[in-house]
Amino acid sequence: PNPIPQSRDDMQATTTTPTYTSDLHQRLALSTTEAFSIITSHLAQTPLRRSAAGSSLFMKMENLNKTGSFKIRGALSAAFRLTPEERSTATFTTSSTGNHALACIEAFRLANVRAKIFMPETVSEYKLSKIRGLLPADGSTTIELFGKDCAVAEARAREVGGSFYISPYNDLRVAGGQGTIALEIQSQLESEGGVEPKEIFVPVGGGGLICGIAATAKMLWPNVKIVGVSPVRSACLDESVKAGRILGEGEVSASEIPKFYPGALPPPTKHHSS
Repeated sequence: PNPIPQSRDDMQATTTTPTYTSDLHQRLALSTTEAFSIITSHLAQTPLRRSAAGSSLFMKMENLNKTGSFKIRGALSAAFRLTPEERSTATFTTSSTGNHALACIEAFRLANVRAKIFMPETVSEYKLSKIRGLLPADGSTTIELFGKDCAVAEARAREVGGSFYISPYNDLRVAGGQGTIALEIQSQLESEGGVEPKEIFVPVGGGGLICGIAATAKMLWPNVKIVGVSPVRSACLDESVKAGRILGEGEVSASEIPKFYPGALPPPTKHHSS
């Protein structure tokens, strides 16, 4: 595998090998390298653990990351790549149903960024209470509830923020931050004897996580297979690929699966690989 690039120049040097499939692939990989120094300055590596289900199966424990998920990576990457002028004068907007909001509150606090986070009115009281409890006392980050759906809240955040809107997934800085997971995996596998992964399974929501990981993993291991995993009731990527276009709200079918409740087992999943 290629060594972990430590700078933009190191990453650009990899373009001499046929590992990029498109201009966007290269831009995503470059974004990950730019995010790497930010992430290592603020976060410890999350563990890569062998699964009890099989000695060749590893799990990247992002649930042990700061704020409880991988989202802090993208939030830090976006916040610390803003210019000093942007940080001091602009109020940024973003949208979330929970994890991205928690990550942004922490990242914006560290980077001294002012922001408003839009959330749907239907967000759970538990999440809302937890998020409000972490808001800075100086009011530099605030919450606004808007609409009955996350897509409506996102549209409102985009409308209010304009060029100062930070998408929780459709942003090169955010996706690049999530891609640092692949760089950590590469380093951690070196200590396992230089194992080269054959497949990497990645949960799919908005797509920022899988874009960042796939772009970086394909640069490090050109033959690795990336498998996206999504709930049957929200298999937007799977159905969009089948349709040959991005499906909008209301176009994705939902299977008849019992509703979620606390303690319920995860629902069946769909896989899409590339």
